[in-house]
Amino acid sequence: MYDAFFELLDQLHWKGYAENLQEENPQIFNIQFNEFLTTYKN
Repeated sequence: MYDAFFELLDQLHWKGYAENLQEENPQIFNIQFNEFLTTYKN
């Protein structure tokens, strides 16, 4: 699921955005990842 999430963020923003967000603001990254998982499961 990480790969799909990273690909989505990179498509919405810019290549490398997901990795950058994960390193610089892990709390926001985790919130967005959890929202992604919730949306994907529904």
